[in-house]
Amino acid sequence: MSYLTLHGFEAFGHLRAWLGLIVLIFLVASLILRSRRPKIPVWCIMAFASFMVVLLGLVDFDEIGRVIDLDVILFLIGMFSLVGLANSSGLLELVSLWFISIFRRRITLIYGSSILFGVLSAFAVNDTVALMGPPIAYTISKVAGIDPKFMFLLLAFSLTIGSVMTPIGNPQNLLIAIESGIGAPFITFITRLTIPTILNILLTTYVMSKIFANN
Repeated sequence: MSYLTLHGFEAFGHLRAWLGLIVLIFLVASLILRSRRPKIPVWCIMAFASFMVVLLGLVDFDEIGRVIDLDVILFLIGMFSLVGLANSSGLLELVSLWFISIFRRRITLIYGSSILFGVLSAFAVNDTVALMGPPIAYTISKVAGIDPKFMFLLLAFSLTIGSVMTPIGNPQNLLIAIESGIGAPFITFITRLTIPTILNILLTTYVMSKIFANN
C-alpha cells in the first residue's frame, strides 16, 4: 500500500473525527438550548442528530440495522409504558406517601430515598427512574419540607450511580451484557458492583447534605 493511500486513509479518519465532534457539539448545544424552549421535543433533537450522522457518512446506510439494537429499544419502550401507566393511575404518589411514612427522621428519609432511587434504577433502568422519579422526589420534598432542588439532584445522582449495579441498569450495561458474552451477567454485575455502588450512593448523599446544609 503506497504512502499516498495511507495518507488518504489517515486524512479520512481525521475528517470523520471532526464531523463526529460537530454532531456531538450540535447535540449538546441543542439540549442546553431546549431548556429555554421546552416545547421542542427531545426526540426531535435526537432524530435530527441521528440523521446528520447518516448524512455525513459517519454511519453507512447499510450499517444502520447493525448499529441499532432493537432488543434494547423494545425493552425501553416497555419500561416507559409501565411508568406512564403508574403515573396516570396515581400509583407513584401512593408509593411516595407510603415510603415517607416508614421514616421518622428527615435525614433517614434522605438516605432512604437515595437508596430507593439507586436500587430502582438498577432493576428498572435509569431512564425509567428518570421519568418516574421526579413525581416521587417532589412529593417527598413537599411532605417532608426538603428543598426540591436537593431532592431532584439527589435523584439524578442516585439513579446514575445505582444503574451501574446490574446489566439492565442502563442501556450501556445492557449492550455490554448482550455483546460481550459475559457468563451469568446478573450474578457477575451484582457480586462485583453492589458494594461499591451502595457506598458511592451513601457518600454522594452525605456530601450533598453537607453542601446544602452549609448553604
